[in-house]
Amino acid sequence: MVLLVILSIGFALQSGIRGSRDKLWKRIICDVTAPCPGCAAPESAKNVLPNGGNCPR
Repeated sequence: MVLLVILSIGFALQSGIRGSRDKLWKRIICDVTAPCPGCAAPESAKNVLPNGGNCPR
């Protein structure tokens, strides 16, 4: 039972950290690949890291 609780907590932490990491990198990728500061990111950047959400612009 204790092992099950430990594994559950570990899985929850791992998935939460992975989601935060993907969102952070998605924002960086979208900002870097945009042709100008106010422009939208290209489609190739929007398809990277699909679990990271959408590009902010």
